[in-house]
This record gives sequence, structure tokens and C-alpha cells, in this order.
Amino acid sequence: MIQKIIGKYSEIEVFSFIRNKVKQYRIAYLIVMLFTICIAILPFKFGWLKSLSTEPREAVAKVTRDDGTMGTAFLISPYKLITARHVVEGYLGKEVELSFEQAKIPFTVNATVEYYDEKSIDKTNEDYFESDVALLRVDEIRQISPLELANSDEFKTGGVVIMGYGDNDWSEPDGKITSDSFHKYTNLYKLDASVNKGHSGSPVLSKDKNQVIGIVVGKPNAIITLQKQGQILEGENIVLKINQADRVLQRSGQMIREQ
Repeated sequence: MIQKIIGKYSEIEVFSFIRNKVKQYRIAYLIVMLFTICIAILPFKFGWLKSLSTEPREAVAKVTRDDGTMGTAFLISPYKLITARHVVEGYLGKEVELSFEQAKIPFTVNATVEYYDEKSIDKTNEDYFESDVALLRVDEIRQISPLELANSDEFKTGGVVIMGYGDNDWSEPDGKITSDSFHKYTNLYKLDASVNKGHSGSPVLSKDKNQVIGIVVGKPNAIITLQKQGQILEGENIVLKINQADRVLQRSGQMIREQ
């Protein structure tokens, strides 16, 4: 066979043909390898695609201010997180550090404190806890699924899980919403669960649907003075209903539910 080929073509032409074919195969091989790398690695490396297998805890971040104050925040979209306002008070327009320690590949990013209601910062104001929510903004995070927000009007009482960084350490205490109002305040829940300093801003998820029904805003043994009522209320954990958080943020045009 080779002799027949050589008989038709010169030896130089045959070897030139073989060399050209080898080059073509090498180029094709390199193209396939580069394509494989792009499909398998780069989308997750740079967050171009959202992981389909993220767990709720991965969307929860530790918030650290430059003065050392810590709390918790959670993703509600690739660009937005929410936390309790008192975690980031005084930092409006400034940056805080977010550590996603529970992500499959832990990472840290900076977030800008985009909005909170400055009018009700005074803790003696009746609206203090009913407006205790802040919006944070980050560069796009696509490798983690945001948490799903519930309709808190439909959740009255029942089992919940809190995810956050109590005492600067990850924990998932479970407990129960024991009342869908806090005394006369219908925008707050009463929470029976072991939460600690640092859990402020943590998402409270319903056990049945794994959706966020509220945000931890009250600390254990906190003393709340309600001037108009003349009451001092102690020792009750307080959760801001997610629907109320939505209303507070909407006042300035901030949307937390994707349309």
C-alpha cells in the first residue's frame, strides 16, 4: 500500500501530508481541551453559573465591621443581602466584610450598606424593632442560591431554624415561634430559641418549607423601653416578620423580592 502511495506521490509530498494531518489533530485536541476546561471549571470559578446543589446555610454570611462588631446577613439575590439594622448602624454608605464560611468553597467579600431607616434608630422609639432591617449590596454572587422568602402573613406559629454566627461561631439553633405578635406589635414574632450575640440579622426559616419568615432582631435578655407605653420588656427573643422588612425597604424604593 505504502509503495503504491509513494508510486503516485513523491516521498516529500507524503511526509508533508502526514505532518499537516498531525498539526490538524493537535489543534483539534487543544480546542477540545480548552472547551472542556471552560465548561467544567470557569463558570464556577468566576460565578458565571449558579450552583444547583447549594444548601441554605451557604447563603448566610458573617458580617464584620471595622470596629469588630459582628452579626449575620443572608443572600436574597445575587446582588443583595439583608441583616438587622443595628448590626450596621453608623455604616450607611460604608463597607462591611462578609464571610461565607459555610459555602463549599469559603470566601470573603466586601458589601456596601445601601439602606436602612435612619428615622427610627433611637431605641426608645416604638418603631425601633419594627424597622430593624438593612440592605447590603455586593458584586454578583452566582455560585450560591439566595434564600427563598416566605409570605409571613401565612405563618402564625410553629417550628423554625435560625442560621447564623452566634458568639462569632456558626450554629443552627432550632426553636418555635410562639406568638405572631410581640405584645401590641403585630409586625414582630416571639421566638423561643437559644440565640446569642452575633445571631442578630440571622434568617429564621420555617421547618416545613425552608423559607425565611423573619429576621432575628432582639437579643436574649434585651431590655426594651417603650416610652409611650411606659413598659420595660425583658428576656424575649424578637423576630421581625419578613413582610414588614419588605415594607420598610420599599419606602425608599428598595425591592427584596425579585419580580
